[in-house]
Amino acid sequence: MMKMEIELQIKKNCEIPNLKPDFSFTDAKLKVYDNELFFKNKKYKMYLLDQFPETLEEEEDIKLKIIDNEFCRLKEENKYIKFLQIIFKKNSSQAKLFDLGTDFSDIEICLDKINRMDQIDKYIILNLYKNFFNSNIYHINDEILFNFFIKGFLREAISGIIYFDNIDIFISYGYDMVLPIYINSEEKLIKYKKKANEFGLFIRR
Repeated sequence: MMKMEIELQIKKNCEIPNLKPDFSFTDAKLKVYDNELFFKNKKYKMYLLDQFPETLEEEEDIKLKIIDNEFCRLKEENKYIKFLQIIFKKNSSQAKLFDLGTDFSDIEICLDKINRMDQIDKYIILNLYKNFFNSNIYHINDEILFNFFIKGFLREAISGIIYFDNIDIFISYGYDMVLPIYINSEEKLIKYKKKANEFGLFIRR
């Protein structure tokens, strides 16, 4: 029995996570979210998750050098991952992914992404290529897979929107290590601003 349990644990630990379609979201429901996020029925306010407390000016050479330096970017991205993991875990270690702008069934696209991601991510990309199912929305219930998409957002390699449905917050891909975050209440904004500060990040307008 012990041997079987160990074998099952090894199998589970070594299994490469895959992106699964979420059929619980209808097209109509997605349109509602699109309206509430971006259009006239806006329910959420867009803020920016950033490593700097304010917008960069062209003359701010030090900040711009950090963004342009690959080593600095890679070192800083861990702050984002750790902070967003807090939200992911608060959301029962699961999230929804929609508006995925990357076709993982295209080998050329996958090869491009492989060159921009880490070694562990290469296995995920190849697994996605082999098992990709085109869908409007996907379910993420694996922390490694979640980290993969956050890294992809930060490296401008993957586009999409992640929705933490239990706590009603969205995070989107962005540019220059600035990720749009959509929040629908002042209480949540204050709470997650404080939490972001603990990781050396800022939620700002």
